[in-house]
Amino acid sequence: DTDWNRNLPLVIQARGLITHRLEIGASRQDLLNEQRFLRAGSPVNSLMWMFHNSMVRELEVQLRALSTYDSREDRAGVSDEEN
Repeated sequence: DTDWNRNLPLVIQARGLITHRLEIGASRQDLLNEQRFLRAGSPVNSLMWMFHNSMVRELEVQLRALSTYDSREDRAGVSDEEN
């Protein structure tokens, strides 16, 4: 077995690995920090770098979406008079 499948886009593989890691208890922020570290240690534009970059970009999108969702949810509980 290999760690990657050349028949699937790296983004799809990155999303699958993120989902798996979250299911076993990892946090998105910890994964992001780990993937940034691994990307920094990889030769730029190598397959390894592109994979870690896909992970970083996907995690950044997910964290940004959660942050926006959380802030909207926080505001939803405040009446207009309190704003």
